[in-house]
Amino acid sequence: MLLDFGMVQGIFGQQLERYPNLDDVITEISLKCEMWEARRDMTTVTEQWKDALIKDVPVKEWQDQCQLWWKVATRADRELPVNNVVPRLKEMAVLWKDLVPICSDLKNPALQVQK
Repeated sequence: MLLDFGMVQGIFGQQLERYPNLDDVITEISLKCEMWEARRDMTTVTEQWKDALIKDVPVKEWQDQCQLWWKVATRADRELPVNNVVPRLKEMAVLWKDLVPICSDLKNPALQVQK
């Protein structure tokens, strides 16, 4: 919508104006959207991988995903301090962040049962 308004201003030869409040709202809504998507993804992934065997755990994929979730959670905690979802999101991100190295260690061949 902002782009359309800016285009109209340009057509009529008016000076293009920026709306800082609108930019702040867009940033906040984008962050909230990222936060809710991260929470949804964490819940989905948790359910999918709950029954996975350690040998089948995609540790690298988990590490990358957990890093993204952690970034969203910390950014939301910093920029959305009055949001009730942020503490739960951060709690879930910490849980995953702590879980991934354990899964990686358990996949270590030296820890496997010797035959």
